[in-house]
Amino acid sequence: MENKILELLKKQDLNEALNLANKLDSQNLSTILNKIDKSLLKDFIRGLDSELLAETLLLLEKDQQEEIINSLPDIELD
Repeated sequence: MENKILELLKKQDLNEALNLANKLDSQNLSTILNKIDKSLLKDFIRGLDSELLAETLLLLEKDQQEEIINSLPDIELD
């Protein structure tokens, strides 16, 4: 499913990519976040389930955690 999500993102089918990504576990999602094009990252993470994203952040390297957290609007961090 990882390749399918990345393929959908390249085709700019964000909604379908998010539908599939929100069904993943945090380990598989972390793999995708490591491979996703940086230009797509902000929109992609904003559409993810917040609990899933929180679980996934714990699995990422510190610099990638910071990049994701900094791309979220302040309202989403409350």
